[in-house]
Amino acid sequence: MTQLQKKVITEDEIVGQAFVFLLAGYDTISNTLSFTCYLLALHPECQRKVQEEVDEFFTRHESPDYTNIQELKYLDMVVCEALRLYSPIFKFTREVEHDCIINGHFFPKGIILEVFAGFLHHDPEHWPEPQKFIPERFTPEAKANRHPFVYLPFGAGPRNCVGMRLAQLEVRMVLVRLFHRFSLEACTETKVPLDLHSVGSLSPKKGIYVKITRRN
Repeated sequence: MTQLQKKVITEDEIVGQAFVFLLAGYDTISNTLSFTCYLLALHPECQRKVQEEVDEFFTRHESPDYTNIQELKYLDMVVCEALRLYSPIFKFTREVEHDCIINGHFFPKGIILEVFAGFLHHDPEHWPEPQKFIPERFTPEAKANRHPFVYLPFGAGPRNCVGMRLAQLEVRMVLVRLFHRFSLEACTETKVPLDLHSVGSLSPKKGIYVKITRRN
């Protein structure tokens, strides 16, 4: 009987993975925050719901952490919808492991496929009025009635984004603090629609400008 050989991760590999966690999430997280703030500045009724939820949250908790921030259900829907409209990682590359036929199309082993999340996220078959910002698309009931693979901001399957939970936590931590103290609104410099730049990740071509005011 052959004894299974254990593979031990080295300290250099641990450091390398930690470095990639921080580096790979820099642009994508900052762009997600920018797009979310932009959308909430354009949709004040949604922003008020976020602020009401956040204000109520702080009556129960002194500060957000990984566990209690999961209570912010509407904020979660807002972020999910922002990622649908403006997914920083808009395509994924995969290698076909073995010959297969999908919907009548033959895919030979070794071929490289590119899956465009942005196309899926704007498909009217799955997202009625796909250009509109509607956070309620991500209620538990709506998600249960939709195919899970038509929403891929972090990829899917065994090779989805390893930093997904860290990214989600960072985005929500910033937004909780921001909307507890400030409000955002469109101003004369706010570009509608946005000019987008899609090299490496999706980002605003010339930045995003909104007006920020301190809440009373």
